[in-house]
Amino acid sequence: MKTNEIFMNEAYDLALKGWGSNGLEPLQGCLIVENGIVVSSAWTADGSGDSAIIKACEKLGRKLDHGGKLFTTLEPVSRVYSNGSEVDAIHDLNVTQVIFGSPYPDSQYRGSALKNLKFLKVKTIGGVLKNLCLDLNLIHNYWKINNAPLIAAKVATTLDGKIATRTGKSKWITGEQARLDVMKWRQFFPGIAIGAKTLLEDNPSLTIRNKNGQDLGCPYRFIFDGSLSSVHEENLRSLNLFSDPFKHKTIVVTLNHAEKSKFKLLKQHAISYWVFQSDENNQVPFNEFINKCFQQKISGVLFEGGAKLIASLLEMKAIQYLYSYRAPKIFGDDQALGAFVGRECLSVNQAIELEAVHHEFFGKDQMIRGFVKYP
Repeated sequence: MKTNEIFMNEAYDLALKGWGSNGLEPLQGCLIVENGIVVSSAWTADGSGDSAIIKACEKLGRKLDHGGKLFTTLEPVSRVYSNGSEVDAIHDLNVTQVIFGSPYPDSQYRGSALKNLKFLKVKTIGGVLKNLCLDLNLIHNYWKINNAPLIAAKVATTLDGKIATRTGKSKWITGEQARLDVMKWRQFFPGIAIGAKTLLEDNPSLTIRNKNGQDLGCPYRFIFDGSLSSVHEENLRSLNLFSDPFKHKTIVVTLNHAEKSKFKLLKQHAISYWVFQSDENNQVPFNEFINKCFQQKISGVLFEGGAKLIASLLEMKAIQYLYSYRAPKIFGDDQALGAFVGRECLSVNQAIELEAVHHEFFGKDQMIRGFVKYP
């Protein structure tokens, strides 16, 4: 007999299918189980505002003969969706037990359906694989609570905090399992960002890939390049972000004083760009970038390098979440590139900390992640 955790894992996998098409709705997967067998399933998709729970109930199209269980990664609520009411759908189907993973992010609705289901004598169990299900909507929840995109950063370092050798070589510091976890998180972020130096040195793809290296999709790919130093005819033809099948998802973030001829080159190669007036430090005004993301309904951006870009964001207190992967390797070279540079820290109290911390292991590598707390 399958356990609640196994069924919830299956619901989690279903929720992932909605990535990229869920709009600003939370990711949600739902299973209906009768006599230990999955008889219907659905997930949030198409940005339609439909409930995955209601879709699964409608898809079955009949009452459960002897009652059954409904598994959902997200707590059911009493809000009215475009396709109806979750409580009504559950009750009409003759479901006797609802098992959910994480609480609903909006306190206005949280707990509302549970009271109604209890009145209807439907048993509810919450918190099954709660942390896994919460991760599905880490970005969405931040968006709902703060009315702003979640800005996160990812670094992969040696034990002595280096992200590359003195010659800029960084492939690969961490192992395959850690890199696959990065792919998992890329599925959740609608935007990925790098600096021009990382683009030129690493020529990344920034796509979502499976274990076999096949591209499954692509988020928006931001290149922070204030002077358009990366924009040359040869680069536009050879670099992945400018020339691959997903180049329509590439956006160059730059400043208004860049060479006009380079803007023409970007237009000729059908590469999108966002132009800002430089701030007092001759950099992209980050608050304006965040506002632009908000206007475009891009609910989260993951910065994957380089070191100077991430350091400048930390200095601006712009990063709210950090993923730090660490490999059991030591360069021992003071001229190797460090992950976090440029801050002056005179006491331990001035250190940047992480809160709501998670520790995970991927083969030999360790990952620490959490919300950033600034001194």
